Amino acid sequence: MFNFIKTFLFLDNNKISHTKFWSNVGYGCMSYTFTYAVLYGTEIDYTIWLLYGTVVIGNRTLKKKLEQTTNGNKDVT
Repeated sequence: MFNFIKTFLFLDNNKISHTKFWSNVGYGCMSYTFTYAVLYGTEIDYTIWLLYGTVVIGNRTLKKKLEQTTNGNKDVT
């Protein structure tokens, strides 16, 4: 179980990846705050959600797309 969690949170292609870790932290924060906002309401504008998601989560997605484009692999998964 510990090995699965370590691989899920930290490892990318058998290398430690701080980008993967912080992306997972961002996913958790966005999921929690979105649920909280739906249940209790919020006055936060949607642009804050967009900016936070782009900065924290989007960097990993952009990195993967750039790697695939650079390697010539057009199949996005």
